[in-house]
Amino acid sequence: MTNVLHSTGDGSTSRSRQAMLRYQERQFRKLLHYVWNRSGFYREFYASQGVRENHLADISINDLPLLPKKTLQVNFDRAVTDPRLARMELEAWFESHRDPGETFCTDMVVIHGSGTSGDVGIYACDRKAWATADAIMATRLPLPENYPTGRTKIAFYVATNGHFATVSMARSMPKNVYDTLILPLLDSSEQTVKQLNAFQPHRLSGYSSCVAYLAELALDGRLEIHPQRVIVGGDKLTDSMERKIRQAWGAPIYVLYGASESKYIAIKTPEHEQMMVMDDLNIVEVLDEKDRAVSAGKEGRVVLTNLYNYTLPMLRYELGDYVVRGTELHDRPFSTLRDIRGRANDALPVVLSSGLHDSIHPLILTTLFVPTIGAIIKKCGNRK
Repeated sequence: MTNVLHSTGDGSTSRSRQAMLRYQERQFRKLLHYVWNRSGFYREFYASQGVRENHLADISINDLPLLPKKTLQVNFDRAVTDPRLARMELEAWFESHRDPGETFCTDMVVIHGSGTSGDVGIYACDRKAWATADAIMATRLPLPENYPTGRTKIAFYVATNGHFATVSMARSMPKNVYDTLILPLLDSSEQTVKQLNAFQPHRLSGYSSCVAYLAELALDGRLEIHPQRVIVGGDKLTDSMERKIRQAWGAPIYVLYGASESKYIAIKTPEHEQMMVMDDLNIVEVLDEKDRAVSAGKEGRVVLTNLYNYTLPMLRYELGDYVVRGTELHDRPFSTLRDIRGRANDALPVVLSSGLHDSIHPLILTTLFVPTIGAIIKKCGNRK
């Protein structure tokens, strides 16, 4: 995939909305032919809905059936286009290789979701496509602070107790540009503060609630860093969180919206009030309960078509998120989102073995990977 847009340095681009729509149409058509030829699941899924091969050249994306998350995962082995990937083998590998620095194979990124509903989502992406998505996102952000004379220090405060999208993204940052520090949420606040104070990052990134917690430590005088930019995502940035971060550092805040299914879905930059959808990486539909596109200012559920992942294709995929659609800006190529429905996270207070008080972020409690957990729950639930 090539990037159709040229960044002008402030998050804007030099292409029109119509050019973006034409690009999406070409990429969608290419992906649709690919999955028909390479994925037995998609071929049968579409055929069961009356789609035939001779329809592929003209069929609209709206004519394709919606794909529930569970349907994709149940049919994982037949949905993927790489024969090396099998769900049971990946589950076993995740269980025996907890370190997110380990790789399943050199040319592939494999990650898993939280499994909070009992069904653990497993996702795979070709490493070149993964890097392409990074390169396109980079055009939406300012140049690294030390570029090109030195490396930019960026600290990530994230869950590292599994192969999650965020820590995988952090580990894939180009080492010739970035000096990265990955801080586990399970570390004590004392250890986190010590490492950050020694590292002195140019950029600070992490879950919104976690970065807000670091801001509290800074306001208390314990954390003495001066990030020039703050990048948050993973959970909803509330008004109170944003106030704390601004009070602590006064740095520009960038809000990322992503998921295991597509790591970059939208971004909010300081220059704009609405989130800019990454339309050159995805087709994002916002639908109501009757599967109709909602108008600007209305809330609907997200249906995602990932345009860059040919390994585990996702077309009209029910992401499970609800968002408020933004207004269309005719002088910009991107669609927009006004808001993302989220849930503010409260840390769980704990007392350490040393007697000191600390906390565990709730994301840790919902990111425990247990293979075949769904089958275990079902089996236990059937016991008298």
